[in-house]
Amino acid sequence: MMAMKPVMMLGILIIIISTLFIILIFNTLVSANIKCLGDPENPRVMTCNLQKFNVDMVFGLMLVCFFALLDMAAFYLIFTGAAI
Repeated sequence: MMAMKPVMMLGILIIIISTLFIILIFNTLVSANIKCLGDPENPRVMTCNLQKFNVDMVFGLMLVCFFALLDMAAFYLIFTGAAI
């Protein structure tokens, strides 16, 4: 029973940190690679397109996937730690 709380706290800490990294990396990818232009005649209409799909974007998406897998592992750690 005593080993349950540190395992759960570690899992929650991992989830919080990796989720913040996912948000930061994804926001950086979107702001760097997507260009949006507004229509001067109709300000409500925006057209957005992907400028480039290069190695930086692939590496960023791989980092996002890694942190998502880390979140899944942390959830597993929390739920198996709670079952002990």
